Amino acid sequence: MARQSGCPPALLEGMKLTLGDKFNVEVCPDGIMPMLARRELSLEELQAQCDPKAPISDELADWNNLKPVGRERW
Repeated sequence: MARQSGCPPALLEGMKLTLGDKFNVEVCPDGIMPMLARRELSLEELQAQCDPKAPISDELADWNNLKPVGRERW
């Protein structure tokens, strides 16, 4: 549930938050735990983190060589 409310200044300062920053609050047995909300990366940003020249791992090579189980078409 998204909600907008006022926060104690000490919380904002402790988390180094500024006006407009987003964070989530998780209820724990010992109290509440505020956590910075993670921004979703765009496809372009995710691709920029990839190395297209990196070797294929053994696990991925095994996965790529599996035979279809259902009606998959490749």
